[in-house]
Amino acid sequence: MNATEHAHDNSHLRSTHEVTGYDIHATDGDIGVVNDFIIDDTTWEINSLIVETGNWFSGKKVLFSPDRIKEINWKTGAVIIDTTIAHVKSSPKYDPEEELTNI
Repeated sequence: MNATEHAHDNSHLRSTHEVTGYDIHATDGDIGVVNDFIIDDTTWEINSLIVETGNWFSGKKVLFSPDRIKEINWKTGAVIIDTTIAHVKSSPKYDPEEELTNI
């Protein structure tokens, strides 16, 4: 199988770089953008998305579970989540200076 055929078989796979910057759409409106990811360096599982809330909450960055993703719209560059703006706002704050625990 050549690389082109292999890429077609895995068309559902995307780079995290592609999703970085996608808008986050909560059930009751827009909340921010995907800023980065926390990835387990053993299993390569995405443990959290880092969501930058931008102008909504003074540029706060929060950790958000990928389990809450309902859909990713590749055409519009949007991550649709199954929760509210208030839930995202109350998510744990992300601080790159602090050690991550319990993610």
